[in-house]
Amino acid sequence: MQKIKDEKGITLSVLIITIVVLSLLSVPVIVNVSNISSRQNYEDFCNDITKLVESVSQVYDLNVDFSTTDGYIGPKFSGDLTFLNNSQDGVNVKNPNDGDLYYVIDAVNLNKKLSNYNLSLGNLQYGENYNVSSSSTITSGEYYIINAKSRTIYYPEGIKYNGQTYYRYPGSFVNVKVSK
Repeated sequence: MQKIKDEKGITLSVLIITIVVLSLLSVPVIVNVSNISSRQNYEDFCNDITKLVESVSQVYDLNVDFSTTDGYIGPKFSGDLTFLNNSQDGVNVKNPNDGDLYYVIDAVNLNKKLSNYNLSLGNLQYGENYNVSSSSTITSGEYYIINAKSRTIYYPEGIKYNGQTYYRYPGSFVNVKVSK
């Protein structure tokens, strides 16, 4: 029998080993890119909440009724509040000082009110996309809501980061304070 000559090129086994090694090397890169994206979303969410707390503090008196013309912050929220029953950072999402009324924060209206003080909310990464229904109540969409009593701001859609979902500013409750 004639011996098979050494061929120059890649054998099937070398090709399979190469594919397996490249696959193993690419998994950490994919996971790392996902973590970077998740972290950026989380940071954008935290920045949004900080901007909203500062802006609402500038425009509204602590005791203003959000349902009045002068206190209008946005339409009443009558959607699903079950997210408030979750926990984040080992603490209930819902502020124990919350009352029963929640309002959607109308970013356009808030910016108009801020302009009276030569201030601007700027762009939010989340929470600016909602549709007002004829009943002036919001039940679905992407938005931030604020509790009328505690002034805690929530994002009902939540942001996933490090294995949990954040619906309000992480850590302790951040309530709107009067800075006038």
